[in-house]
Amino acid sequence: MRKLVFLLCFLPAVSLAGNELDKASKFFRQTDYRKALKWVQKALQDKDARPQNLIDAYRIQGLSFAARGKNKAAVDSFRKLLAIDPEFRLSKSISPKLTPPFYQAVGMAAEVKPISMIHSPPKEVEKTADLELKTELVSNPFNLVKIVRLKYQVLGVSEGQIQVEVKGVGVLSFRFPKNLEADEIIYFFEAANKHGGTLAVLNNKGQPFAIAKKKAPKPVVFVSPVLNRKDPLIDDPAHLPKDGQDGLNGATPWYKTWWFWTTVGVVVVGAAATGTAIALSGGDSGGPFHYGIIVE
Repeated sequence: MRKLVFLLCFLPAVSLAGNELDKASKFFRQTDYRKALKWVQKALQDKDARPQNLIDAYRIQGLSFAARGKNKAAVDSFRKLLAIDPEFRLSKSISPKLTPPFYQAVGMAAEVKPISMIHSPPKEVEKTADLELKTELVSNPFNLVKIVRLKYQVLGVSEGQIQVEVKGVGVLSFRFPKNLEADEIIYFFEAANKHGGTLAVLNNKGQPFAIAKKKAPKPVVFVSPVLNRKDPLIDDPAHLPKDGQDGLNGATPWYKTWWFWTTVGVVVVGAAATGTAIALSGGDSGGPFHYGIIVE
């Protein structure tokens, strides 16, 4: 469910870059490189452009410059492309006459790190309101990144973004609104050019980062198995002893019953016989035996 909600709520705004790139590609195939470059420039300035839009724009731009013999400009375009996607390679269908600037850019890219950011999300927080998150822009080749955005959503409630302007590289801080209190928030970061087009996205392996509000521990309730069982002698007031009675419900105390004193008599007689046997055997017993019963 979270993935579906994320996709629905974080889809980018409709970009005109796709239409502009279609026109640029059409003019490139017609070898009208001037018009191709014109439409490429419009695509690069689209505030809603996505990384793939910008990669395609720099590709057509580099090839158009190469076709016009402007190799230095072509290399610059290809280097910017590789700053977004260092794994990109031209199609084998491209004319070999246009590819040298690209492979020159590939060789130079080994010395330049692509656009990259890092972020360590907190697992649990005491509160989300006014919470500060940080990300680090580690590499910003050609100073392409001018803006970093934090886009967030409270599931099923609201969404928003916080934008920070950047110069070069470094740690960037983002603070949630003071009234943004939620049990869970999902979010990700975007690195954008000066026009607002997205150059790179930082998320959690294709999914948004998530932070959860720390939950209070549940109270531990211990119920005694004895107290949990109803005992009529305890729970029923009718069974409690009344004033002047020695036992429960007026019953005769155990130490006044006949069976108790009969048992005591047997024990005393047996002990006396044992004492006599010991005396007849000639042992030093040290005197007569004394017996006593104490009832408290």
